[in-house]
Amino acid sequence: MKLKLLYLVVLLNISFGAKAQWLEVGGTNTSKFNGNINASTIDFKNNLYVGGSFTNSKNKSFIAKWDGKSWSELGATSLNFLPGIIYSIVADTFGNIYVGGLHSYGYGYVYKWDGTDWIKLNDSYNTFPNSGVYSLVVDNKGNLFAGGSFSNNKNHCYVAKWDGFNWSELGSKSDSIIHSTIFTLNIDSHGYIYANSSKIFNSNYINFVAKWDGNNWSELIGANNLVLNYFVDYIYIDKYDSIYTCGNFTNSRGNTYIAKWNGNIWRELGSASDSILGGGSNHGTRLATMIVDKKIVFSQVGISKI
Repeated sequence: MKLKLLYLVVLLNISFGAKAQWLEVGGTNTSKFNGNINASTIDFKNNLYVGGSFTNSKNKSFIAKWDGKSWSELGATSLNFLPGIIYSIVADTFGNIYVGGLHSYGYGYVYKWDGTDWIKLNDSYNTFPNSGVYSLVVDNKGNLFAGGSFSNNKNHCYVAKWDGFNWSELGSKSDSIIHSTIFTLNIDSHGYIYANSSKIFNSNYINFVAKWDGNNWSELIGANNLVLNYFVDYIYIDKYDSIYTCGNFTNSRGNTYIAKWNGNIWRELGSASDSILGGGSNHGTRLATMIVDKKIVFSQVGISKI
């Protein structure tokens, strides 16, 4: 089953005393992207970067950069190129851009743009990653973390850490609680890592958010033992370290919803009776929204099964 992602790149223009309106970045009907936009990030200079399945004139995937005035191709003159669909982009505080994705041959990749060229981040055996990379985050020390469908020798997916020289697995192969594909990663102000996961228990899939505290993995289950009955697709952390998650899981009325973790329990934003999100696993719809600042909003608005 392939999942076809549809994203919107739009600018929400807000001014006091005026009605908010959506504007296409670059101008109405100016987009020349010939494929889906799957990922976006903003650097410390407020430049916007997007990537996906769209290609350039040489039929190669690329990162498009918006500097506030125009779009350009990042690394247009580079001899190296990105080898397949782009699923994740992240910028660090040093101006480096990291890109993760999936090659058409089935293996994954992570590349770094250092301001001059694309550099492939390999392990010493050139075997990482053995499948797609779908999420990237960086901490305040410049360490890069990757998640996806790549797996270890126990056939378990895991979070990989790049320290500038080598890749390593967070936790050990024996105590890892992450078994399934990682679609989303995030990091809080303490440097703790959060990832979506699922496992099989009594012949049923249990979906949850996993937390890495620097030494061990744990499950965010909570005192209310909230059961997420379908996949977690997105994790967002605000400045207060509150954690929000959303995906295909549904409430008692069959509507998808956004769940908030307050440190002890999960709560549904709003109530089961007033949710307007609708959908659910049977409809194949997913919600994944990130507000980067007060104006720019990126939203995954749908997913279709092929």
